[in-house]
Formats: sequence, C-alpha cells, structure tokens
Amino acid sequence: MVKVNLLPPEISKSKEIAFPALNIQRAPVFLFSLVIVFFLISISLRLMTMYQKKGLYDVTRQYQQAEELAKKNRILKQEQDKLIKECNLLEGYLKRNVVWSEKLSQLRNLIPKEVWLMYLSFEKKGIEDSALYSLYLRGGLISQDKTSPLGILSKFINQLKEDKAFFRDFDNPILTDLRTETRQNLEIMTFAVEIPFRKM
Repeated sequence: MVKVNLLPPEISKSKEIAFPALNIQRAPVFLFSLVIVFFLISISLRLMTMYQKKGLYDVTRQYQQAEELAKKNRILKQEQDKLIKECNLLEGYLKRNVVWSEKLSQLRNLIPKEVWLMYLSFEKKGIEDSALYSLYLRGGLISQDKTSPLGILSKFINQLKEDKAFFRDFDNPILTDLRTETRQNLEIMTFAVEIPFRKM
C-alpha cells in the first residue's frame, strides 16, 4: 500500500525538533571539573568542622579552667573565713587581759610538792564556731607517804579551782589521761588535765 500525501507542501512538512549538540569529547573534562568542585567543597566542610571542633575544645578548656579557679576561690574564701573567726576568737581572749606571767606564777604556787609538770600548752579544741581554747597540763606525781596518788591529784585540781585569782578565767578542769607505772620500786602516776577557758 502506498501512502500519498495530498496536503500542500507548506503544511505537510513535519516540524523538526532541535536538540543541542552534545560534544562527547568534552564530557570527561566536565566530569573531572565536577569531581574537583565536590572535592573542594568536601575539604572546605572538613576545615570548617575542624575549626569548629578546635573552637569547642578551646571553650571547654577555658570553662574547665574557670571552674578550677572558682573552686580554688571558694577554698580560699573558706580558709579566710576560718582565719577571721580564729582571729576574732583570739582577740576576744586577749581582750580579757589574761596575763600569762601572772597565771604561771599563780600555778607554780598551787602545785603540791609531790607533783611536777612536764608539759604546758594553750591549744584550740573543736572547729569553726564551736572552737574553744584550753590550757593543757601534763605531769606526774609520787606519793612519798601513805597518801593515795589519786588523793594528791584530787588535791591539786581542787587547789586550782579554789584559787579565784587563777581560776576566774577558766571552766572546770577535765582529767583527760591517768596512768600509773613503777620505777625503781616507786609508783609514779602520770596525768593530763585540760582546763577550758570560760566562754565569753
């Protein structure tokens, strides 16, 4: 069967579609350029990430340093408060006009002949607001007659309490240690007494 085109020539011409010319020789260059672009973008992103990580590390390090400084500052403040309280406490005791030369002279006159002192100190007991200061005496005694060593020690402590000039700044003595031992057939008793300062 033969097809006959009866339409006039100006109508019968089919429309031609124009496609852009594709140059196959330039395709590798285009792909290579595209790879280079993506590679450069990837490197830029990596560099930006590294820069941000470094910035985050610096911020974290500075924060840790600030925390350490704040901790040290808190510790120093606590130490300062503690020292201020101790200074105020000592200042209060000093204002009471305790003349230690007089106290020691009075103490010497109150010690029985059977008793001797080996240690004397002024120390703090307790911490912070509850801190109190005490006079500590450590000594020994020998009974030279039939008197009980405990009786001699009791007499010594009572003499301390009954002497108003010596005892007016103190509270009741506390026996903190008591031991007996034998040396050269002599019974020796050692003792320790704490005499707290009277609360202001």
